[in-house]
Amino acid sequence: MTKKLTKMVLLTFALSATMTLPCVAGAEDNTFASAEENGKYLSENKIDQSYDLPTAEDIAKNEAHDKALAKIDAAYDDYYADRITIDELADISDDYYAIMYPEDRDNPHFSLKTNLEQRAAVIAYKAKLKGEAVSEQVTPVDLWVNNVAVDADASLGQAYINADSRTMVPLRVVGDALDYETTWLGEGKISVTDDDLDVALEVGSTTYTVNGEAQSLRTAPAIRDGRVYLPVRDLGEIYGTVVWESGKVMIFEDRGNVPWYYMSASGNLVRVQNHTVLSVTTPDVGWTGSKGYAVDNASLWDEQAYVRVQDFASQGEAGRSTLFRDDGDHMTQVMTLNWSTSYAIKDGKIYHTDGTEAGSWTANIKPNRLMVTTVGDRREDTLYYDLDFAVNACTLGFDNDSLVATDKDGTRHVIDLSKLTPTQQSSRISCGPAPE
Repeated sequence: MTKKLTKMVLLTFALSATMTLPCVAGAEDNTFASAEENGKYLSENKIDQSYDLPTAEDIAKNEAHDKALAKIDAAYDDYYADRITIDELADISDDYYAIMYPEDRDNPHFSLKTNLEQRAAVIAYKAKLKGEAVSEQVTPVDLWVNNVAVDADASLGQAYINADSRTMVPLRVVGDALDYETTWLGEGKISVTDDDLDVALEVGSTTYTVNGEAQSLRTAPAIRDGRVYLPVRDLGEIYGTVVWESGKVMIFEDRGNVPWYYMSASGNLVRVQNHTVLSVTTPDVGWTGSKGYAVDNASLWDEQAYVRVQDFASQGEAGRSTLFRDDGDHMTQVMTLNWSTSYAIKDGKIYHTDGTEAGSWTANIKPNRLMVTTVGDRREDTLYYDLDFAVNACTLGFDNDSLVATDKDGTRHVIDLSKLTPTQQSSRISCGPAPE
């Protein structure tokens, strides 16, 4: 298909969002039928001839779309002719795709900067046009598993992009990061197991089994430098969801109704759950993002997901973080917590401590202090309880209706607040609105 025809098809597709265009004679030679032929065709086939004419705004959008596509075409021509670099092509392509598809502006799969496989495919195609050999490692790849960077080296196996533009990841490294047992059984057979997962694979075979059920891979496992590798897309189907973001590939283990979250390069909070990746609206809390972010593992409380995010620039020095509740189509700011504290939520009440570290405020930590904040209450309604043990280093949770604080050595403390008297109310803790 020529560039001219490609543009015509895209323009027609864009117009169809606001008006119904009949498909009539002339399509095979890329010409349009006359108005008389159109009318005759529609009448004979009893097709509704009424449709909304495009508005001036529609026409302006389509013209902008067409100009953006022309700019992208020209940029690719410049790249293939060595007039610009791959990074310059990515800048131009991303800018004009944002004009064409504004709703996908923050989707990492639509960017040559973050979709490493697409980037490698463009590089490989250029090499093919010039008759050059394609290097096996076209682009370096950082590997993250469950929001944690995987520190791998050549001896363990490192993620890379092969000559077919596929991102290959070492099976054992990912399995170890997920606390799975990866075992070489000999004769090319591998097993990956944990308490409720039993995967059997074989080098050179696209057939594998999950808990005894046969399934198929797109590409067979391969051996490189003595390590077994799988394309990350196939690995994602076994373990969970794969996301490309800012020069790294991230694998998130499936956790059922408990999602994962990460901060995109553009500073948006992104939800990952059941092979779905979606940017969620987050209130403006004054973050800058200039020094990066930390995102903890989300927890499910009162059947809703809660997650903490720390902006290093504005909160890092004081060891603070912002707790959000996932309300489906948006995130709700709940309260500010120390990053190092554990917390638990039940019946709209948040149980938390000072944690073990608070940056420059660490000296003010009260190890035995437990705080209880009701979601939706004003800041002065948070209650303090002084316990007889260091609760700040414990993990908080519930055993049925009982609040339990568990030490690092496994010692469990059951806390019965009905037998305790709060020492004071807080005027320092801000808490957001209650669930809708």
